[in-house]
Amino acid sequence: RDRVQSEHREGEEVSRVMKRHVMVGVGWKGEKTFLQYETCLMVANTQPFANWMFYSKIVSEIGRLKPADLVQPVSIVESVLSSIKRGQVILDGNVDCERVAQECCSLLMSKQPFFNDYFAVNFVDGQLHSLPCLINEPAIPRRDLLGALLFRLAVEVPWGHEEEHVIIDAVCAEIASIYSKLPFDELVMNVDY
Repeated sequence: RDRVQSEHREGEEVSRVMKRHVMVGVGWKGEKTFLQYETCLMVANTQPFANWMFYSKIVSEIGRLKPADLVQPVSIVESVLSSIKRGQVILDGNVDCERVAQECCSLLMSKQPFFNDYFAVNFVDGQLHSLPCLINEPAIPRRDLLGALLFRLAVEVPWGHEEEHVIIDAVCAEIASIYSKLPFDELVMNVDY
């Protein structure tokens, strides 16, 4: 019980600091973020900080996120297959990659209203048409990294869970994760592919 209370207090402190911080800059190669809180200068690892920031933004704006439309849609099947071939997605044993990609596509298409309503992710005819706009400039992960996201949304999200908030939390985490793992120079600031 004491540990839970301690973690809660620490979480409140981090939340208070994060609400009042000022981002001062980003270190070499985007690996460190410099934050100022009151008179303290702090250094944070960018990836976990960015993950927390994107996750918090998605959660706070769920259902109100604006889409970043892709000028050229991305085929779910081709993108997932490509990520498998590049080793971004690892499958066990002798699995039919084409079947896995087709199943991912079918599942994501069946969840289209959920993705569109909550996350501004739009699937049409087996293609990804938009992702949420999570920063002021419309920026999305590089096209060649989208297959891993699509795979994880289909496979890692507990779609069979009886409580919708668990599913929503998992989708938030997957979307935040793909945005936060990219070095800044790998963000595409213009969505006109």
